[in-house]
This record gives sequence, structure tokens and C-alpha cells, in this order.
Amino acid sequence: MLGPGQRFLRLCPEHSSCSGLAWNELQQIRLSFERKKMTITEVWDGVAEVHMALNNQATGLLNLKKDIRGVLDQMEDIQLEILGNRAQCRSQARKEQQTACVAPSTQALTQSPRQKGRPQLGCSKSFKGQLWLLALRLLLGTLLACTAAYVYVVDPAPFEGLVPPLLSRTTVWKLRALLGPFLRLEVDDFLPF
Repeated sequence: MLGPGQRFLRLCPEHSSCSGLAWNELQQIRLSFERKKMTITEVWDGVAEVHMALNNQATGLLNLKKDIRGVLDQMEDIQLEILGNRAQCRSQARKEQQTACVAPSTQALTQSPRQKGRPQLGCSKSFKGQLWLLALRLLLGTLLACTAAYVYVVDPAPFEGLVPPLLSRTTVWKLRALLGPFLRLEVDDFLPF
């Protein structure tokens, strides 16, 4: 190394072309360094995009979890309402049985004029059946929505062995034609044919 105030010695004419080669090689090293620096920058940008995509997917999963929780809460409310209606119907049936045993004359004495004109409210069997069907439909819809969301967002692998025996080849192709624009690569590989 040269100290302060020292100068490079001049090259002899035989080696003057070596400095040009050294400069060319230095330029190539600089260009290679810039290319690698750009590649590393692109990789970091890709990592940032993947990180953002993962954050978005995590947010989507949290929203899905909240939606599923909301549906489950609604189903629980419906079940509680159905149980309340059943309990009300049973208690009303007991009251009717007790009043049927009482003589008509004592019943007329105990009822006020307001109560005589009121119709008794009862739970019809068709209403019970409709509530039961509604609860079953909500449960089935929730299960289907959760399964579809799991397959679409998380991982279709657990269902890979289930689809081919259940669906024929023509049904799978009809599904592909219908869902084609919405399929991602993972889900597309999930369909067998």
C-alpha cells in the first residue's frame, strides 16, 4: 500500500495494457455487483409481497372465524328459541290437562270475562317442524360453507381421496367449467380428472 504523498510508479510500456485490463475487469466486477444488488432487491420485494399476502390471508381467516362464530351464535339462539317453545308447549299441555279435569262449572267461575274471549295459544306441530327444518338447513349450510372455506383458503389435501369416488368424470368436468375462473392452482389440482 502507498502511504500519504506517495505516487504510483509508471508502468513500463510492456505492461501498460495491463492497467486497461484491470480497469475492464473492475468495471465487470462493478456491473456484476450491481446486477446482484438488483437481484437481491427483487428478492426482498418478493419476500415483502409474500409477507403482505400471508398477512391478508391471516386477516381473511380471522374474518372467516368471526363469521363462523356469528353463525354458530345464531344457531344457538335458534336452538334456545326452539327449546323455549317446546317448554312452553309442554307447560301449556299440562295446564290444559289439569283444566280438563276440573268441572265446567268451576272453570266458568274461575275465569274472568276477559279470559273467556281469549283464544289459547298453542304450538302447532307444523310450526315445530318448520323450526326444526330451518335449524337443520342452517346447520347444513354452515357445515358446507366451513368446508368450502377450508378447502379454498387452507388446504384441500384432506378431501383429495373423497372427491373421486363421489363424483363421476362428467360431473367433475361440469364443475371445472362452472368454477374454472374461481379455481386456484391448489384447488385445480384437487379435482382428479
